[in-house]
Amino acid sequence: ATRAEIEEIRGVAVSRGTIDQLLELEWIRFGRRRMTPGRPVTFVVTQTFLDHFSLESARDLPGLKELRAAGLLDNR
Repeated sequence: ATRAEIEEIRGVAVSRGTIDQLLELEWIRFGRRRMTPGRPVTFVVTQTFLDHFSLESARDLPGLKELRAAGLLDNR
């Protein structure tokens, strides 16, 4: 996901410091650039992140529907 996509989902700005911390922890890494205006960089979770949360793959992460049902995201 791009920074803008993450901000849209969360409904708040994502600071550069937050991204830097996640990169430093090696929980995310830079992905490919989108072929859209501005060519934004994407971020992807790493194996370190998956191992920390005992997940097999990123597909094991909850989707937006599940996060909203759990009250972790606004119902928009």
